This record gives sequence, structure tokens and C-alpha cells, in this order.
Amino acid sequence: GAILYARAENADVISMSFGGPDEGGMAAFMQDLMDFANAANIVCVAAAGNSDTNEMFFPAACQGVISVGATDENNQRASFSTYGPWVDIAAPGNRIWSTICQNYSFSYLDGLLYMLLMDWDGSNPYMMSDGTSMACPLVAGVCGLIRNQSPGMPPAEVLERLLSTGDAVTFDQP
Repeated sequence: GAILYARAENADVISMSFGGPDEGGMAAFMQDLMDFANAANIVCVAAAGNSDTNEMFFPAACQGVISVGATDENNQRASFSTYGPWVDIAAPGNRIWSTICQNYSFSYLDGLLYMLLMDWDGSNPYMMSDGTSMACPLVAGVCGLIRNQSPGMPPAEVLERLLSTGDAVTFDQP
């Protein structure tokens, strides 16, 4: 539904902080959706996953998708970040100040852990978070800036611009 909506609304960039391994045809299903978005010249950006392995994660591992891993405060691969030759780029994803999901209730213990480990103050909807889901929107934002400066630039050229202007980081090694 969301990919169809994005295409219908002429989106320039889609940021996807979700996914999973290829189970039950996930890879083929996601590839069809990404092909549909790419056919409309939409830049698709997806979180690579947090497994600390090189296991492919979809939709990030689909063709035509900019796959985003996470770096830490030393500009190195974050310890949790998925890696491998299918991961295109990395961005900060360790201890990122962000919103806390409050559309569900969590236990007292979860709240206590959020306070102790993630700097949540117990009431405001912000805390520290780690993950490629924190890095993905940063890359998608830069893609949006590139598309603003060069409207209609094909997704592959957007990726090339990202790679040619970023820092080289040894990322595909454990």
C-alpha cells in the first residue's frame, strides 16, 4: 500500500526502516515493489538490518535500492550493523536522539531499561536509539537534497553521487 501511494503521489524518495530475511518469498515480493517504484524514477532507500552478519535483508538487498548500514561515533561500522557487498553506504546509526514509539504500552521494566540505557526521561517522547533504521532516514534526506538540486536524477546516479562525495569506510568486513 505505501509504495503504491508513494508512486501515485509522485514521491522522489522512499525511506524504508523495515524488512527481514528471505522467508516465504519476501525477496521476490519486495523486488516487485521496488521495481514498481524504480519504474517511476523513485529513489528507494532501505535499512540493511541489525544482525551483525552478512545475511541479506529485504527490501535493502533488492536491486535498485540504496542499502544503508550504520556507523558509530568513530565512523566505523557499528557493531550491530549488517554488512556485506550488497550494503551500499553507511551513515550514523549509533546513539541517535530520536522519538520513542508511544503508540503501544510497554512494561515497567521496558520503561526502566529505556531510562537507564537510552536516556529516556520517563515522560518526553525522545530517547537514544541504535540501528540501521536510524541511519536510513539520514541517507534518504541527503537523497532528497540531491533530487532537489537535480530533479529527475535517476536512482543509480543518486547512489553514485552519494558514494563519490562520502568518506570511504571499510564496511563489508566483520
